[in-house]
Amino acid sequence: MSPRPLGFGLIGTGAMAARMAGTLRGLPGVSLVGVASHSGRAEGFAARHGIASAHAATESLLALPGLDAVYVGNANRDHAAAILAAARAGKAVLCEKPFALGQAEGAQVLEAVQRAGILFMEAIAPPFLPAHQRLAERAAAAAGPFQLTASFGYPEEPALRPGLFAAGALRDRGIYLLAMALRLCGPVESLQAALRRGPDGQDREAALLLRHADGSLSQLTASLDRLLPNEVTLAAPGALFRLPAPIMHPEALLTLPAPPPAVQGGEAPGQGLKERLRRSPLLRRLRAALPQGGREHLPWGTDPYAAEAAHFSGLLRQGAVRSPILPPELSLTLQKLMDQALEQG
Repeated sequence: MSPRPLGFGLIGTGAMAARMAGTLRGLPGVSLVGVASHSGRAEGFAARHGIASAHAATESLLALPGLDAVYVGNANRDHAAAILAAARAGKAVLCEKPFALGQAEGAQVLEAVQRAGILFMEAIAPPFLPAHQRLAERAAAAAGPFQLTASFGYPEEPALRPGLFAAGALRDRGIYLLAMALRLCGPVESLQAALRRGPDGQDREAALLLRHADGSLSQLTASLDRLLPNEVTLAAPGALFRLPAPIMHPEALLTLPAPPPAVQGGEAPGQGLKERLRRSPLLRRLRAALPQGGREHLPWGTDPYAAEAAHFSGLLRQGAVRSPILPPELSLTLQKLMDQALEQG
């Protein structure tokens, strides 16, 4: 006999809740049993997404028979309260980032989660995608220290995305980069931050320099109103690894081996065959047209959020209370680093 479907509920009816509704509906062994919203939009949302029940109060959703877990996708300012309510009800939580607005609030939330003994994971999708996973494997196999450079920025309109600008560049986009830096380069020893703020005082752009405990350096930039490269490069002593844009959903990993050190002596500078070839415009043009290094195609399929949701659902079936990839203490460390950056900027 197959196990009964896992019952999921949604808290919130915004864009990310709609996206996650589609993701969860596509997972085998998962059933959407309800959605809750204080905005009055729950009934229309439930009808559009084929969800069994709509609720005006979170507590009503949490009392549903057959509910095992909730996805929290309401406004950032309401994430902590929703997690606390779910913890009191004994329901597992997958919460859209950021799960809290600061380290103090985050610590309070995670204490309640631990006390309740429920599964909790912050929803940060990139670590579960094949290209990001392969980069993490390459980093684990290589000898550090590394130099990581990563950026995430697309121009948005405050009038069209008010929630985005209310969160700020660090909490909406920088959090992904910080999670990546911790995964690839390890614990952070020191952080320097420079922020550009908008008329509302919120950070619209952030530049971070991290020094990691092993000597690695991370340069991270996030923006809400500028187009950035949206790429990742990880320089190791023997190779350069690159995830091309888009940073959130890459499908390729490029590996460029480091050239051997230049040999001193021999022909005078500028006179050797290598130097003469380098001066040829035709050869430079041909070289630019050829593939550089190794390129792995690493597709994520039809839904970039499916792997994250499948990971969480698998943990729930196993009776786990933490993810080995995004454990609660990592989420709290992200809050600490963002607090430090906001204080400096």
